[in-house]
Amino acid sequence: LIYFNNISNCYIGNEEIRQLNNAKIITSAEQFVTTGQVPKEQFTSLINNLTPPLINLTTIDTTANVNITAKIGENVKVGVNTVIEQGVIIGNNVIIGSNVTIKKDAVIKDGTQIGSNTVIEKSNTIGTDNIIGNNVTIKKECVLANNVTLADFAGIEENSKIGGFVTIGLNTKLQKETFIADGTSIGANGNFDKNIKIGSNVTILDNVIVKKEVQVGDRTFIGNNVTINQTAKIGSDVIINNSLTIGSN
Repeated sequence: LIYFNNISNCYIGNEEIRQLNNAKIITSAEQFVTTGQVPKEQFTSLINNLTPPLINLTTIDTTANVNITAKIGENVKVGVNTVIEQGVIIGNNVIIGSNVTIKKDAVIKDGTQIGSNTVIEKSNTIGTDNIIGNNVTIKKECVLANNVTLADFAGIEENSKIGGFVTIGLNTKLQKETFIADGTSIGANGNFDKNIKIGSNVTILDNVIVKKEVQVGDRTFIGNNVTINQTAKIGSDVIINNSLTIGSN
């Protein structure tokens, strides 16, 4: 059984058809058990093989606009006035807020939460268990690994790659072709220019400006209000105190 607020938002794919066929097989088998033609033990084995769960509690608000080619998983919630374009794939247990736009061919994997007024542009891949805040913009062809957190008003420009367990703070902007490795944390109101590479387990505090083509090694700490000028190369395990300016390489 699949529940939708509006039949125009209903997607029935191969998995749903398979479940309906399994239900027919079970109903037929029950009749044979009743007449004694099939042993109860055989019927129990059949049930175990055919049912894991037949219930899908996906709910799409009546005001949402979901393209017929989009594939929506189980236990998904889609909010008011949200638009999901053609070719989008939404995994299981995903929560999507109100006034969200997910553009064509984007993939949102299991367990991700997306806040209201957020835009996810085409051909993005968003990993499992991500938390994406309100008023976030992710431009086209980005890849976010698993367990990424983007705070409200964060922005990621096109062709960027964000590793697992990364946190991007409130109103921080990443320009195109930014790479951030696993476990890095970036604070609020940061501004990161294009073609930046940041290593793993780096900590960057608030109000940091990083100009184009900067490289930062693993486990480095960058304090508040730091400016790093273009093409600078910062090694691993470096500590940069508050309010410093780092010159070009």
